Amino acid sequence: MTRIQILALLAAAIACTLILGGCQKSGDEATNAELAKIKKLLAETETERDDLKVKVAEISESLEQAEMKIESLTQSSVSDADIKEQLAKMTEERDMAISESSSAKSMIEKLKGQLAEQVKKITGLEDQNAALEKMVEELKKKVGSEIEMPAVPGL
Repeated sequence: MTRIQILALLAAAIACTLILGGCQKSGDEATNAELAKIKKLLAETETERDDLKVKVAEISESLEQAEMKIESLTQSSVSDADIKEQLAKMTEERDMAISESSSAKSMIEKLKGQLAEQVKKITGLEDQNAALEKMVEELKKKVGSEIEMPAVPGL
């Protein structure tokens, strides 16, 4: 039992004793003194009860605030999980973009090499063509103007 309940029972027991014991309104000093003690005890009990009510209200308010904080933290941890998931996706996308970029750079370098080879081939073919044209002109001079060479189609 709580202290309040004990004090309330004590007060009730004393009140019952007075009522059942034939409490008279005779002005007896002992009865008045006992009544004064009971009233004092009742007042103290009521004061203690009121104090406990205030404490219960404070504890209830504190509990509500704690529950709100817990709920807030739970919600923020959920959003933290969402943020972590988004960050993981973005990191994966970044890594894929870097990989694709590296692949594209190597393809560009490969194509530059192929272009340089083709330019070199073209330059070689142009040199060969110029040499062949020179040989044709020399042969024309040697053979004379009697033989006419067919025209070479332009490339």
